[in-house]
Amino acid sequence: MVVLLPIQGKIQFFHHKGMTHFFFQRKKTADLRTTFVHDKAQVETNIGSDATGPILNGSVVLGHQGWLAGYQYVYSTTKAALTKNHFSVGFKAADFTLIANL
Repeated sequence: MVVLLPIQGKIQFFHHKGMTHFFFQRKKTADLRTTFVHDKAQVETNIGSDATGPILNGSVVLGHQGWLAGYQYVYSTTKAALTKNHFSVGFKAADFTLIANL
């Protein structure tokens, strides 16, 4: 488990009535990332937080004898709905790879 707490910011300058003013804006974010890896499966979940609220990202990939199947999602807690989701299936052989995305 890895917890990242980056603090990003920028300094803005402006000139008004012969004086230069500046101020610093900070953007606070936090991420929690978890990953489970097995011979035939990988599950990953990311929880990100910013000013709008927590956002959940996740993916699951399963594989067996050259066949692969995967699902990825993004869930916004402020909208209380899935904002993105993707399905994918594929087959990998020695001389070709076939992938289909839905």
